[in-house]
Amino acid sequence: MLLFGCSDYTEKYAQYEGQQRNWPVSIGATVDTQEAVPVYYAAPPRPYIVMGDLAAKSDGNTLRTLAISAKAKGADAIIFWDTKVVNEGNVAISNGSVWGGNGYAYGNAVTISVPLNETMVGATLIKWK
Repeated sequence: MLLFGCSDYTEKYAQYEGQQRNWPVSIGATVDTQEAVPVYYAAPPRPYIVMGDLAAKSDGNTLRTLAISAKAKGADAIIFWDTKVVNEGNVAISNGSVWGGNGYAYGNAVTISVPLNETMVGATLIKWK
């Protein structure tokens, strides 16, 4: 059974191990403050430590869900890397009918192929120093 409008969210988190260093900072960066944690689209303008990398896949608002997950893991912000839409296959929906009389039968059928697309996003989780 296919449920339209349901969201299937999966993620993979890789914790950073190793010596923290002076990670790159910028004099300014584009930041989205409408999510659960700030989403930076370049190096942020203040020092931070790297917690790890998080990649997620969903058929809903993946960036929003990723930001909520990052906050739950203790991140203060995320540095966004990339987003892409991947096709996970297609589903075919068919409808047909037959009618007739006098020994003849007539019919028609309509098939629609619906793509099953999901959005993938990736980000680095950070904590302020």
